[in-house]
Formats: sequence, C-alpha cells, structure tokens
Amino acid sequence: MLRPLPVRGGHISNRDGLILELSTPDGTHRSYGEIAPLPGLHDETLPEALEQLRNRIEEAMVDIATQSSIHKIPEFPGHLMPSVRTGLEMAACNLQASIRGTFPLPEATPSLVPLNALVYGNPGNIEKQALEHYSMGYRSFKFKVTNRDADTVAEQIRLLDAELEKEVEFRLDSNQSFDLDSASRFLETLPKQRISYIEEPLGNPRDIQELHARTGIRIALDETLWQSPDIRHHLPESCLGAYVLKPSRIGGILATIRLIQEAEQRNIPPIISSAFESGISLGFYALLCTTLRSATHAAGLDTFRQLGTDIISAALETEHGCIPAARAWEKSTRPNMQKLKKIDQWTL
Repeated sequence: MLRPLPVRGGHISNRDGLILELSTPDGTHRSYGEIAPLPGLHDETLPEALEQLRNRIEEAMVDIATQSSIHKIPEFPGHLMPSVRTGLEMAACNLQASIRGTFPLPEATPSLVPLNALVYGNPGNIEKQALEHYSMGYRSFKFKVTNRDADTVAEQIRLLDAELEKEVEFRLDSNQSFDLDSASRFLETLPKQRISYIEEPLGNPRDIQELHARTGIRIALDETLWQSPDIRHHLPESCLGAYVLKPSRIGGILATIRLIQEAEQRNIPPIISSAFESGISLGFYALLCTTLRSATHAAGLDTFRQLGTDIISAALETEHGCIPAARAWEKSTRPNMQKLKKIDQWTL
C-alpha cells in the first residue's frame, strides 16, 4: 500500500492474496481469479481460504468442466467462503470468455465506468487529494469518517463544497461507527445538497430509517447486506441511497448479480466496490459494472491508486475520472507471472 490502510481493528501496509489460474489441457486458454480476504472485513483468513481451496478445488474443476457447454457463470454447490467463491467464479468466467470469445455476463457492453475518488489519511492532505482528483476529471468523492474525526471531516467537506463546482457529489463511509444521535448531529453540519449518501453510519442498522427521517440524507448499505441481510427488505426505498456491493464479501459474482437485480428493481443504485484487490479483480469488476442498468453511478474501484505495485503486466488507467471497462478487463487477464509464486498445482 502507498500508505497505511485503515481497516476494522487497525491498519495494514501490505495486501496479500491468492491468484487461481485455470487452463485448458493443451494450455491454449488460461484464466485467473483472485482470492484475497481483507483483514477486518472478511471472517476468513488467507490461510483458511487456501485450505478450503485445496479441499474443494478438484470438485470445483469438475463443476467447471461439466458446465462448460452452458454460456453462464458456473455454479459451485455447497458452502464456500465468500472470497473463495469469488475467485473460483471469476476464474471460471474468465476461462469461458477466453474459450468462447464473449463474456458470460448479462448484456456486458464496453463503456467508460465513472469512479469515486477515495480520499483519506492525514487531514491536511485530504483537500490536496480531492483537488488533484478533481483536476483529473473525478466528480464523485468518498470520505472515510468515524465518530472520533467527525468534526474534522465536516470541516473538510464544507471547505471543498465552497471550492468545487456544483456537479460534484460527496459520499461518506463510517463503517458503523456512530450511534443515532451522534450521526444526526454530524450530518446536520454538512451541505446536504452535496451528500449522495452516507454508507453504514450506525452501529445499530435498525435505526437507519429514523436517521433518514431526522436528516433527509440517504443511507447506503454495505456491511448490513451480509451481517443482517433481512433488514434491507424492511427499509423503504426512499431512505436508501445505494447497495454497496463488494463481490468478495457478498459471496461471489452470482450473488452480486442477484443483488444488482434486486437493487435495480427497487430503483436503488447498485455500486460495485472493491476490497483493495489487485488489478485482476478490478478489471473484472469494471466489466461487471457495464451490466448495470444505469452507468452514471460512480463505482468504488479507484482503490488501485492506493497500491504501491500491482500484479498485472500493464497498469490500470483512467480517462477523465472513468475507467475504460473493456481495456481494464483485458489488462486484468494478463498478470505479471514474475510477481507470483506458485504454491500448488492440480490436474483433472
């Protein structure tokens, strides 16, 4: 990481993960998927994910082979850790794309996917980060905020509100750090017309509807989608600003697509977001964004800028605050093998 990344329970300076390579018997087609549980976000650890992969890989390879004639993402029955299922589905989907020449996602079309700029770290540096991203074409900015630094973040937002043009939107993410009263006080200090939503503000998500009633600011669901999945069905669409979907935590690509469809049926924006994975995942997620009914909502894929180095051969790029989805996916299929260490191999 270019700078320490705040996670639940501390900070991390390095991002670890596994890359799963699948290939046809003659080696003509190869594909890759990423398994990278993030400390503080995932329940499973990387060693636990590797152990499950080793225990289930032969069964999974049979599933991939038997479903290869069907042009869709293979389904893997039984319990799999979210990060493991994501890596398997990603690799299998990429293998189908390599063999057939088309991507097995619903109506995936090449496009530019707008990104939200993630600004965090030293308070004195946040304004500089935001202005730099603005000059690069970004028009959506995401701020990390906790109950401890709420006053500082509010001041920064008010400052940027005065400096930036009106088409800029602000998103907030508090990782469930507020109670109802403190969240209400914080949100009342902000320029509400700028705030698209605040992501997971409350330690008790059952107070989400009341927080919206008090402040008028919509709430985005992230952790609640897997911690308390039934709650979303009892919240009115009017108080929800987004479903923030991290495939590797939600439970895979198919699970993410189901939630995308649910969100769109409820007229709630689905926001594809990463868990600070490598370019292998980010390129895949960028193409997944092109299946959304509306391509105007900024995705949470700008995390690649926080990586000091990546494992794909050609770096991801943006154009005017957007990521070219087809080009990003193509780059994601070509890892730099010199940066990877082989730890196991299986043959079906």
